[in-house]
Amino acid sequence: NDELEELNLTKRFIKDRLQNDKATLFNHSEQRQSIYELLEKTITFRESNIALLIGVRGSGKTTLLSSVLQSVINDSVLSDIVIVRLHGLVDTSDAIALASITKQLQLEETVNKRIFGSFAEHLAFLLTCLKSGREHNSKSVCFILEDFHLFCDHTNQTLLYNLFDSAQSDQTPICVIGLTSRFDAVELLEKRVKSRFSHRQILLNPKSISSAERLDIIKTWLSLPTPRGAKSKKSSKEMANSNTLPWMRRLFDPSNYKFTSQWVTKWNSHVVELMKNDSVIESFQLLHDYDETIDVPKKILFQLMNGLDDKLLSASEIRKLCQSYNSDDCVKQMIDLSVLEICLLIAIKHHSEIYDNDPFNFEIILTRLNKFIKASRKNPYDRSYVLAAFEKLQKDTFICLMKGTSSKVQKEFQMNKLNVMINQINKAVSKYPNLPTEIRQWAQRSLI
Repeated sequence: NDELEELNLTKRFIKDRLQNDKATLFNHSEQRQSIYELLEKTITFRESNIALLIGVRGSGKTTLLSSVLQSVINDSVLSDIVIVRLHGLVDTSDAIALASITKQLQLEETVNKRIFGSFAEHLAFLLTCLKSGREHNSKSVCFILEDFHLFCDHTNQTLLYNLFDSAQSDQTPICVIGLTSRFDAVELLEKRVKSRFSHRQILLNPKSISSAERLDIIKTWLSLPTPRGAKSKKSSKEMANSNTLPWMRRLFDPSNYKFTSQWVTKWNSHVVELMKNDSVIESFQLLHDYDETIDVPKKILFQLMNGLDDKLLSASEIRKLCQSYNSDDCVKQMIDLSVLEICLLIAIKHHSEIYDNDPFNFEIILTRLNKFIKASRKNPYDRSYVLAAFEKLQKDTFICLMKGTSSKVQKEFQMNKLNVMINQINKAVSKYPNLPTEIRQWAQRSLI
């Protein structure tokens, strides 16, 4: 029937959005504006710029850049800039990178059989070819270097040196944007390269998305666009024919999907109610504790759409998928620990909660454990027995030594860090068979 067709179309729409919407940014508005202004200056004022976009993997560097480039397209300045994308894992040498630049600039026939004396001469020739008759009509070029730190391994860093040098010359205006997960990437540059770098670094923090904000993002992903919201973007066909952004060909376009207003209202109302469900909120909160990036819920939603047959979304199905994702072997392993080892993990958990995940040593945890034993009027454990249990936790990798810890330091005073989630400890305590009541109560609230 008609409703089943609408449901199938909804599944395709949401899966398309989850897979191909690489230009919708939910945070980092300040960093996005900084990148946009750099490109705008390069295109409008013929001003060359260099910047490094730094953030851990999964923090949204590529999405942010795609979002900016999509805005550039919509601002009708596409014809004034050419995008060249290089990747450190693919363009493993300067020769390969130069061939890739030539191909992306569509200058292979122009360069054919021409002999160049140096890398700098070759690159300068490519940039000169982009100039038209008048100086102000030359096209700007944006070089995107993904995994920027890998280009630092190239011999003499010739590519980086010549790109940075071109940015300081009066040649074709260029914008060089490096994407890297290495926060020390600048220190990898040779002295002559570093002297030509503008030292403009833009940092992305993946933890800037709170749990509540992430729920709003999930709701946005699951919602259907209203007629006003379904604004058409550049079509995939137009992008494919463009030599400017060949790597952004399959952009998600909501205007390709047509829904009846009645179905949109029904579906969106159901999504709003679903996201208010305590079970759903708790399930996604659990995911947030494991991984603060938005990739994990995206995978969960894709699985949810695949399993959707002829009914609307259900809270029980979401909870089931989230639990299957979180059903790691770590909790099962903790359930097999001795009562003393569980008590040590609880003491470590309280220390981590009170002192914001600060490192700890055996003496700190022993003091906390003894306070609990004294308050609960239990017989104290022998110190050597507790130390053996502490070392067992190290062996099982529930805790691990901090990097740089000297072997000369007495083992009772060596600093450790917790290697599992606090939520996992709570889950193990709740599932631990025949655990004394006072220990369960201690796990729920600290005595100190």
